[in-house]
Amino acid sequence: MRKVFNKVMAGAMTTALVATLAVGFKVNTTDVKADTANALTGSWISSAESYEPNDAVITQTTFESTAVDNVSANISITGWQANWTAESAAPEDAIVLNDKIWGEKPYQITSEINAKVVPGNTYKLKFTVNNGMMEADTTTKTEKNITITVNSGIEGDNDNTMLFKTITVPAGATETYEFDVPVSPDYLSNDIKVQLAYGSYMYSYELTQAVKAGKVTEEAAKACKYAYAYGTSEKVNAHGTLAFTDISLMGEKYTQSVIPPKQPTKDPTGNTNTGAPKTGTPSTVAPTTAAPAVVASKPAQVKKVKAVNNAKKSVKVTWKKVKGAKSYQVKVGNKKYNAKKTNVKIKKLAVGKSYKVQVRAKNAAGFGKWSKAVKVTIKK
Repeated sequence: MRKVFNKVMAGAMTTALVATLAVGFKVNTTDVKADTANALTGSWISSAESYEPNDAVITQTTFESTAVDNVSANISITGWQANWTAESAAPEDAIVLNDKIWGEKPYQITSEINAKVVPGNTYKLKFTVNNGMMEADTTTKTEKNITITVNSGIEGDNDNTMLFKTITVPAGATETYEFDVPVSPDYLSNDIKVQLAYGSYMYSYELTQAVKAGKVTEEAAKACKYAYAYGTSEKVNAHGTLAFTDISLMGEKYTQSVIPPKQPTKDPTGNTNTGAPKTGTPSTVAPTTAAPAVVASKPAQVKKVKAVNNAKKSVKVTWKKVKGAKSYQVKVGNKKYNAKKTNVKIKKLAVGKSYKVQVRAKNAAGFGKWSKAVKVTIKK
């Protein structure tokens, strides 16, 4: 799913810097500049998943996409899902409604696509959406909420969320939206995921009604981070169509990494030394001797890989930490996933299918060798 871009360590150190090697050195990297392009790649993957027997009709939702710039859904129902639990088990800062509902859960219906990016750049996500949704069992048009998330796509990685925003498309409207997607210079991959979630927003609707009834203050409702669309009029079980067109993620196109050009340095007199022959009076400062370039070695092979099917249609992969590794790449079947820690949970796997799992480590010098393969069968 994702390919981690290569960084190359380069540059010479003067004798004045050799002493700093005792405590470490800084890796200098740069990327080939390229023309602006649509960073979206691959195909849209859409799903409508039943969470319980009573909402099985949601799986009758159909999707269509002919290219990276479009995806549409004919939605049977959006369902009624939310975060449900006993009030005592809800987060302390949550507003619990009806003794059990405390948060949004619109991820029953989603469309996702990958993108190739260059860390350190800001991209523009833009799309137009036509709202053809209607209230349950009627032809009455309704507004529709959509939650947009751009992140690494790695389960549990909360450090690399580049965009998290919920929009409300007016009933029967066609609207165009645009958002900045900043990719940190410290991001260790070229791969990100764009997700559109448009299932149920029951919690936001119920919270809105609670405010109207005087059960919750408006100030508290607006501050509630578990409600993605407070103020919405979208009810449960909406049906109809959503069509996303002219979708793009514009920005610098990733090509490859290269050794950066040598930067001008200053001699002890404060003059800039570009390396070019000098004219005029020769300097009386003795030249310094450059130390050999320091080249980092690739990380060791990952060991003790384990893959366990301990949850529905998913597998948890764990492995032993590799010294000097900055990130890891996990391969499950033919798909690849990125991870910062020594574990990752992969979802949406096929029941009854066996997968080969491998892991490799990465640092500034590149990838290490793939681990020995382990096999896991999805039994539930």
